[in-house]
Order: sequence, then C-alpha cells, then structure tokens
Amino acid sequence: AAGGGDQIITDCARVRVAERKALSALLEYMEREREALELKEYYQERRLKSLGLDSGADEMNPDVGWGTSRAPGVESDFF
Repeated sequence: AAGGGDQIITDCARVRVAERKALSALLEYMEREREALELKEYYQERRLKSLGLDSGADEMNPDVGWGTSRAPGVESDFF
C-alpha cells in the first residue's frame, strides 16, 4: 500500500510541474499580447476611420466627424 501512495505523490508532482509550465507559457503569451496591443488596429477602428468618424465629439460643431468619404445629407448605400 505504501508503494501506491508514493506513485500518487509522484503523479501529483508531475501534474504540478506540467501546470506550472502551462501557466508560465500562458503568462509569456499574454505579456507579448499586451505589449503588441497598442500596435493592433481592430476592425471597428478601421471602419470608423474609413467613415471619418474617428474624431472626438466637438460641442461647437453639430456635424461631428464627417469625413471626406461621406458628407451630411448625402444618401447612403443603404437606401
């Protein structure tokens, strides 16, 4: 019975080592992703830029963020 207990301890130690390796690899991956996040431009950001809507709101200007690709009052492709 004592030999079986040793095997369980050995198996648990292997699992612990494997979990540490996996968590370390995940941590390294997440740190790389966090560092690269500033360099990534997501679809929503590209779309807003293409529509000229990427600028912030201007309280003095009611036509906020109209770009050259679309002007106020011009019918869109949806109608």
